[in-house]
Amino acid sequence: MFAFLRRDPILMGILFLALVLRLAYALQASSTPLAEVLLLDSEFYDRQARSLLAGKGWTEGVFFTNPPYPYLLAFLGSAARGN
Repeated sequence: MFAFLRRDPILMGILFLALVLRLAYALQASSTPLAEVLLLDSEFYDRQARSLLAGKGWTEGVFFTNPPYPYLLAFLGSAARGN
């Protein structure tokens, strides 16, 4: 599937460097105060996932956004808690 990477070490190096830079940025950004605040969509998805984890189901009317995402967050939150 990714045989082209074995044939092109320069491309593989560029992709690896990009991954390292993104991970370094994510680690540094997670320690800023802005990482603690959820805004707009993030806050909505988090609220829906917490509602699903609490057993209250979907709390906001119709699906006007991406419905599977709060379920994914609830699943990941459940897995992180060990349930």
